[in-house]
Amino acid sequence: LRPAIEHDADLRQALRELVERVPDAAGLEVQLEFSPGTALPPESSRAVYRIAQEALNNVLKHAGARQLRLALAPVGSDAVELLVEDDGIGLSDAARTNAGDGIGLRTMQHRAEVAGGELWVERRAPRGTRIRCRVPIRRRGGAGGAATPIEAAATGDASEANKASTASTASEATIRARA
Repeated sequence: LRPAIEHDADLRQALRELVERVPDAAGLEVQLEFSPGTALPPESSRAVYRIAQEALNNVLKHAGARQLRLALAPVGSDAVELLVEDDGIGLSDAARTNAGDGIGLRTMQHRAEVAGGELWVERRAPRGTRIRCRVPIRRRGGAGGAATPIEAAATGDASEANKASTASTASEATIRARA
């Protein structure tokens, strides 16, 4: 079943409901942060939701975390960033180097790519993992005006939707969209 996400409030509500379904037995304290200005097209909102869902699944299955932070915030006026970070065991250097080898990570990468965005997997100090997904609000250009990232990907012209992001650090494994 897919959540009915048609606008920003739907995405925020769907993310709230997602973390509310975390069983008490998991012992996971969840912090949600939503900033204004995070409106995305419905297709991109659904992709962000599914990435958050998979990231949360990974935390529950593999991290042994006690705390999780899930944040959604605008980046400038042209993108929204999903942040999921935990205080679990983190990823080994080998796992970070081969971050695209896991099915869940590949699925998150693909969803970010289809939305015209980028996905980063980082090790947090002193422990834990951070997953960031940055998705453009819309792609400018074309004779018809603005196109959504999904429309840009469908036409094969997502060059502007895949802008370079901040420089990588030595402790960051980057999974970039290849649209």
